[in-house]
Amino acid sequence: MKDLYIESSRKFFFQEGICATIAFLIAIAVNYIFKLSHGYWLVLTVAVMFAMPYQGMIVQRSIDRMIGTIFGLLFSFFFLSILAYSDYRWTYLLPLIYFLMYYAFYLSNNYAIMVVVMVTYVPILLALTAQDSMPLFPTLMARLYNTGLGIIIALVCEYTIFRYASLSTKDTKYHTRQYFKTIGELVDLCSACFTSKINFNKIIAEDLRKMMVTVTTIESLYINIRHELDYTSDKEAILNRFFYDCNKIAMSIRKITTIIVHEKIDVTILPKDKFQNLTSMISIKFGNIIKYVYGKTDSCKQEFSEVIDSISRNFTSPTYSYIFELAELNRIFDDFINYVHELRGSKPLPVNKDK
Repeated sequence: MKDLYIESSRKFFFQEGICATIAFLIAIAVNYIFKLSHGYWLVLTVAVMFAMPYQGMIVQRSIDRMIGTIFGLLFSFFFLSILAYSDYRWTYLLPLIYFLMYYAFYLSNNYAIMVVVMVTYVPILLALTAQDSMPLFPTLMARLYNTGLGIIIALVCEYTIFRYASLSTKDTKYHTRQYFKTIGELVDLCSACFTSKINFNKIIAEDLRKMMVTVTTIESLYINIRHELDYTSDKEAILNRFFYDCNKIAMSIRKITTIIVHEKIDVTILPKDKFQNLTSMISIKFGNIIKYVYGKTDSCKQEFSEVIDSISRNFTSPTYSYIFELAELNRIFDDFINYVHELRGSKPLPVNKDK
């Protein structure tokens, strides 16, 4: 059976490749026709813009590149025309200046700072090392208009040719499903450890790493969604709620993994088959979130309430604590789905309805 996510990704990658190629050819044609001074900067700018895989990242990189280019050119002109021209000893500060810029880039991961560094390299190095250096001001202006024109070509092509090919929506939905699926797998593994003597520590650790990597991936996609064509405030609100719930889910998973390290189920408080039935409900829900987002309506709240009420006299027992955390995971899941349904104007999950 074909993986639809992989198949659709290949299709969109192919379309985005066509878009980038057309933009690259346009840049070459413009440079050839108009015989631009330092026209290679135009072609290079277009190529760098499409190095990012998502539309939001392309737009943000375009903004950062333009800002960085302007500040880099201003710094180059000011440093070479005023400081270095008046006293060559100002050049001794260049290592310190570049150190500070690199340090700021590593701290902030701001691409605009790196552009400032790259833009200042060429004019400063040429001025300091070349015997017949190029005229400073015309060179800087050529860099500016080539960069600006390259950004315009890249953005026009991105927003007109296969304009939806590089949206991050598909990947965001996929990784969100993978996150909830991983939580379902963790619930299954932890329950198996809690009810038997089998040790799944390595597998659980791998799933925990997978959970953290998935959240990090979604965060990287979230950063630039406001620059994408399909951006809506509801989409951003859902992702904000997702990150908020991730913290609560992580807390419950942490408590569950702590319990299984030290304790086993007490069958005198809760029979093993009933416990496995409850964990299976949670695992299935988290593993099939897409069905709930698009209309599946069931809730396990009543089942958990009955079990917790029946064993509440043993509230200090690890078994009670484990069931309580499972109920918390169920509540977080239902609240998240309700929130999605409310934003989409669809019917929320019933509170006490059985399957």
